[in-house]
Amino acid sequence: MAEDLHKVFDFLIADDGDMMLLVHKIDGEPKTPAFEVDKKEKTLCLYRSRNSTVELQEIDEKIIDKLLNMPKLLVCEMNAPAVEENSEPEYVYEAVRI
Repeated sequence: MAEDLHKVFDFLIADDGDMMLLVHKIDGEPKTPAFEVDKKEKTLCLYRSRNSTVELQEIDEKIIDKLLNMPKLLVCEMNAPAVEENSEPEYVYEAVRI
């Protein structure tokens, strides 16, 4: 069931162009987070720590193009699915693009 929660995610883009990824909380605290984008597969791999990787699939091409030009991505892990109004942040951190 926890695996299905990672299929629910969203990207928010601020007026200044900064982007934030909203995703459901993942077990364990993030350490040295990084991300990698695959334009062909339309995926983003979020490397939260040495033993914690999440792959987000079917990302819109416009988002992929923007991610490819971002050195860092703000990530907000929510304690309930990110689309729910009562969701609160559990972890907020920057991931660097590799």
